[in-house]
Amino acid sequence: MPAEENVSNSFLLDQINSEVVSLLTPVIIYLSVLMFFGLIGNMLVLFYYGRQTKRSRHAIFICTLAFIDLASCALSIPANFLDIRFYYTYTNIPLCKVLCFVNYLTTTGSAFTIFAIAVDRFRRICRPLKQQWGLKQCKLLCGSSFLLALIYSWPVLIFYTSVEEDLKASNGKIVKGHDCRNITARNYKTYYKVFNFLYLITFIICYGVIVVVYSRVGKSLYRHKRNLQNFRMSSKKRCMKRTALDKTQTPRYDNSDVKNDATCEGKAQTNDMKETEDGLNTVSFKYTLIMLVIAAVYLISLLPFFIIVILNAFLKMKDSAQGGALVAYKIGERSQYLPCAANAIIYGFLNAQFRKYYRSELLLCNRCKVSNDNLLSSSDTTVTTKL
Repeated sequence: MPAEENVSNSFLLDQINSEVVSLLTPVIIYLSVLMFFGLIGNMLVLFYYGRQTKRSRHAIFICTLAFIDLASCALSIPANFLDIRFYYTYTNIPLCKVLCFVNYLTTTGSAFTIFAIAVDRFRRICRPLKQQWGLKQCKLLCGSSFLLALIYSWPVLIFYTSVEEDLKASNGKIVKGHDCRNITARNYKTYYKVFNFLYLITFIICYGVIVVVYSRVGKSLYRHKRNLQNFRMSSKKRCMKRTALDKTQTPRYDNSDVKNDATCEGKAQTNDMKETEDGLNTVSFKYTLIMLVIAAVYLISLLPFFIIVILNAFLKMKDSAQGGALVAYKIGERSQYLPCAANAIIYGFLNAQFRKYYRSELLLCNRCKVSNDNLLSSSDTTVTTKL
């Protein structure tokens, strides 16, 4: 009789788990799309900025962020697949601890790296006359971001485990399930609350600083672009007046008009290349714009995550959500993975050299493929003719 009861409980538990997994299929599809684009995109970003561009502060920060995003797609998202697949049958305690630790580590490391990039952009754009960070300082900053993420994330190895839960089956029977979540023991509750409070306060401070810093940076970029446009318009008008004056003073035709036009264009290009009055050149402007968009996407994607964390702390949404509400809760809980795929798309969309490089590589591959096909077909024709 006990054996039959255990078999029955196991069957009912698998039935409950299968129903939840089927319900969370949209979450699996959402994560699969992010993982697909994130893996391919971040590998392309790492190869381009790590091998095809010169070593610079821009490349160091971008490669660091792309590496963390790649780790999220390769480790954290598959960990979420396991969490969904074994929603109520997660009995592997070491795997639960390690995967939750990796999840926290990548999310926190990404946040601190974006914070460091924001400070670097503020110093470069809004404080251009001060001494800027060099390559060594940028590497130390990226290493410090990872170390800080490690310090913030190690308590997860203690607080998360496989927790036993009472589940109600369709026939009304209560069965025992296991969920990978924070530990529920009373002697750990105070420490877990302190951990969550420090985590939340740190993210709110970083969130606020990034918003303020990029607001200042965006304002400086807008002012710089407007001043540059006004300068180009005034330079063009001065050149046109000078050319018209030279034409009225020169009765016969010579090639001076062409020389004047070339001189005006040359001066305009020289002034555009300098652009040192605001401490900003074209490369720095494009890189700052890319980082501004990446920070905006990151901040927007974190909003659902923070809202769910706060609501869950007071309303216990995870225990009460069912049906479509549970699906929305799980997608919002994983909104921090959106930048892992979006960042690579942003690099490609805003960096013309990035697109040009991979477009040329694709064309080269296609040409090699066509030439090989032609070579094979010609060799086949030769063999047939000899036969």
